[in-house]
Amino acid sequence: MILLFIGCAEQTSEISDDMTEEKSQKVLLFVGTYTDQEGHVNGKAEGVYALTFNVSDGSLSPTNLKAQTTNPSYLVVDAVSKNIYCVNEKVGEGEQISAFSYTDDSITFINSLPANGGAPCYITKVGDYLLTANYVGGNFAMYSLGEQGEIGQLKQVIQKKGKGKTSRQEAPHAHMITQNPHTEEIFAVDLGTDEITIYDLDPQEALLKEISVIKLAAGSGPRHVDFHPSENLVYVLNELDGTIDVLSKQGNTYQSVQNVKSTAQKNNEEAGCAAIKVHPSGQYLYASNRGPFNTISQFKIQEDGQLEYIDEINSGGEVPRDFTIDPSGQYLLAANQNSNNIVVFNLDTETGQLTPSGVQMAAPTPVCLKFE
Repeated sequence: MILLFIGCAEQTSEISDDMTEEKSQKVLLFVGTYTDQEGHVNGKAEGVYALTFNVSDGSLSPTNLKAQTTNPSYLVVDAVSKNIYCVNEKVGEGEQISAFSYTDDSITFINSLPANGGAPCYITKVGDYLLTANYVGGNFAMYSLGEQGEIGQLKQVIQKKGKGKTSRQEAPHAHMITQNPHTEEIFAVDLGTDEITIYDLDPQEALLKEISVIKLAAGSGPRHVDFHPSENLVYVLNELDGTIDVLSKQGNTYQSVQNVKSTAQKNNEEAGCAAIKVHPSGQYLYASNRGPFNTISQFKIQEDGQLEYIDEINSGGEVPRDFTIDPSGQYLLAANQNSNNIVVFNLDTETGQLTPSGVQMAAPTPVCLKFE
């Protein structure tokens, strides 16, 4: 009887270990979407969705996790507190930011607050604060967070001024606000004025204080930035002229040390660049081109941080609004807004090149991908 009990215990342990290993290979992927018909998109979704991504084979599978909310076009996921924050991208009515909590079984609404500007399009969490960018409002806002993950008080709104030289730049258009992981500086990206303003976040006063302004080429239209994982280098994706700037720290500001086209195809200014990501290894960079191209461009990051074009590949759909690299660094997942699909690519960590994995999943108007 004793021997039988020990044998059963050992078998149970093996099964448990297998289950734990299998679970560890799977991560949640949250999908931000458009739910409404807007001027630039015909939203078909219901809100925020969650999928399961298997790191071992690059497969995607649906879950029952979903949060109904309007136009959650950009998300930030706090895996420690199990909270999701999103913008609700509307203009004139319904522009909000919203908070949710999640478990393996459900996503639960916490609260919403006004966005304090039209078309909120970006949100990030820095410490105990949420920072947002309002595209039509042309401003950046900062909110406190409560102990239960709820959005607390509006702490600051920074209204930008000015305009650029193109028809898309008739006013400021805040497109991104994020933190430099190396210096803790806050980068606020304005497509409308071709500027990136650098701020210091003072946690005691709960205020953003301006340090300097980076002025990029007229008509470039900076949209998003990403950072090198080990060097203080900043990569700027310019939507309007289809280029990428490599920024290096110079004193209390940054200067462009290289500007390259985001695509090798002609008329790169039509690329409508959307997303930019540096590989976790710091060896490669990727950028999505919309417009008539629908491609993901691949670059090698050289020892001095500058970019060398490798190749580009069709995104597997129309309008690759966003993409992400999985935690293992072996896959890139592209969200194709207008063809309603998410496509998985194999990522060769030795060469940086992408190849289709054959995996894709139908998803209504996906525009943001965030791993837990």
